Amino acid sequence: MSLAGCTSSAPLGSISNHELQSLQPNNQVVQLLAALVKAIMPTLDEEARSHLHNVLRLRRGRRSRREQGITVVRLCNLYADFARDYYRKPDDVHSSEFNNIDVALRLLRHRYRRTCVVDFGPLKLKQVREAMIARGWCRKQINSQIGRIKRMFRWGVENELIAAPIYQALNAVNGLRFGHTHAREGEPVKPVPEYMIEAVLPFVSSQVKAMIQTQLLTGMRPGEVIRM
Repeated sequence: MSLAGCTSSAPLGSISNHELQSLQPNNQVVQLLAALVKAIMPTLDEEARSHLHNVLRLRRGRRSRREQGITVVRLCNLYADFARDYYRKPDDVHSSEFNNIDVALRLLRHRYRRTCVVDFGPLKLKQVREAMIARGWCRKQINSQIGRIKRMFRWGVENELIAAPIYQALNAVNGLRFGHTHAREGEPVKPVPEYMIEAVLPFVSSQVKAMIQTQLLTGMRPGEVIRM
């Protein structure tokens, strides 16, 4: 039969898998429609088949243009707007995490601002990492910054801005391992000598002095003491 309900001649074959995938079924109704299209395709006449093929190609083309229209710099800007609010403290000051994100995105924008997100894959992410090494960043800092870039792409998937396989491909990039990279190792953070702490105590308020002494006795972080 045709789309108008007319009887067709002999079956002309089934629709291609590539065109069926363009339907992108994401719920039971669409899955049912996709199965129905596949079932009736052999029974349609040539004119009806041609019309349905054109509809599917148009749908696929619109989706492709929508995905390709998102550039790396656009995604960076949208994520920065989100992070600006998300990583804001109650006193309206941005946390250090927002500053770290800003540094990572700045480098990404500089190198790939005009690149479409669909063209940004693991090799380009590794090139960003090489640029970090060239700037003298330490291994752990580089791993943290690459992780922040990956989280931006995950946020893009969560908000239906990019396709999930883009983020999944970037996750294939492993972190730099100790002894297997040219990236330098960071200097260990050492404790402040106790005599220096004792020298400061006479010049601070009683509240700050109590906080310092609490840290010395318990090993608590400053933020943990403040939240007491």
